[in-house]
Amino acid sequence: MAFSSSAAAIALPPRTENPATFFPAQTTDSGRCQDRQAQALGVDLRKAVSDKGGGRYPMSLILYELCAANDLRFSPFCWRTRLALKHKGLEYETVPVKFTEKHKINFSEQDKVPVINDDGTVVNDSWTIAQYLEDTYIDQPELFPRLRGRQYAKMANDWMNGLNPLILRCIILDIFNKLDPSDQAYFRPSREARFSMTLEEMQASREDTRLQLCNAMASMRAHLMDGPFVSGVAPAYSDFIVFGSLRWAELGSEYKLFDDGDPISEWYKRVAERMSVE
Repeated sequence: MAFSSSAAAIALPPRTENPATFFPAQTTDSGRCQDRQAQALGVDLRKAVSDKGGGRYPMSLILYELCAANDLRFSPFCWRTRLALKHKGLEYETVPVKFTEKHKINFSEQDKVPVINDDGTVVNDSWTIAQYLEDTYIDQPELFPRLRGRQYAKMANDWMNGLNPLILRCIILDIFNKLDPSDQAYFRPSREARFSMTLEEMQASREDTRLQLCNAMASMRAHLMDGPFVSGVAPAYSDFIVFGSLRWAELGSEYKLFDDGDPISEWYKRVAERMSVE
């Protein structure tokens, strides 16, 4: 089964990395901030007791993630965080945030999701969140396994961020059609101003864009010849990075990005099965 193309509502501008290169050079990552107001915005903050580092501690972990109409959670970056939390075996609550509901994350002092509130510690940016989870929940399964796992994952992170604009150009109009009317009124003018063309014009050339994407992922196909997952014998954060972008495509559009039997499609199915993503 090949997955359909769909784009997360968050559109990244093109990056400087060469999208045809798997694992480009590392770049600096964004920071994290501490929650000064500890606002949950309608979420029950009753404490649960969990194990951490061999001890007992009170925890309430909340994930704020992008949401379209009909509670569709489709952001590629939020999917990275979802899978990281699942991999670590952490229980969490979610708060949906539409494009026009950025006030819900004002406490994070920035305007992008994902954001987590881990019992008063607020962290934003999917890569920064992954590092926080790895460094905080050290007795849980590793997100960055093996020697230099964190460096390799950062290169995968930057590589996939460079390919996300290609995915978006394949499905941007389909994404628009999945938004609530209030978000559509924001999304169309903001994206058309950003790309200097209509959504229809951008998606009209998606077959050429799809071929460019498929060619750019040739290095990942070669990488998968050495094992079933990007991270080796089992999926970890490098897999979640790529999976999040392709999940974005699958949820946002019926357009097929990869053919059945493509090694990328087969890898995607393996990750979905191992992580129980339906």
